[in-house]
Amino acid sequence: MIRSISAIFIGQLTIILLNSIVRMAVGLYLGIEFTLSGITYLPGFPWEVLIVALSVVYGFIAGILLCLISTDNSRLEILGLTLIITGVGLFDYYYLGASEPLWYFLINTGLLIAGLFLSYRYMKTNDNILEQKIS
Repeated sequence: MIRSISAIFIGQLTIILLNSIVRMAVGLYLGIEFTLSGITYLPGFPWEVLIVALSVVYGFIAGILLCLISTDNSRLEILGLTLIITGVGLFDYYYLGASEPLWYFLINTGLLIAGLFLSYRYMKTNDNILEQKIS
């Protein structure tokens, strides 16, 4: 139980940390003030696409960490982190919905969840390959 909660917490913390580092790096590179959520402060569409597209990478890395930390069957942990990601997306929409485009919230949350499930499938496939080699 503690291990599952820790895995979910570390997964969400990983997403927040990676997102913050990338946003700070982009803000420093462009020489603009930045926020840790939203995309309206960015100067052009390519930067918006970059920030949103990296969401799948954040989700993938968080999912890998979650699967490594959690027990053998990490479905409940993946579901828990998915619910937290969805809740954070709804929270962002509630507070930033007037200033940010709707597609940002939908695509960002969707890509985070897609990365999470891609990592789960990747880890499941690797576990099956290792089990076949051992037996």
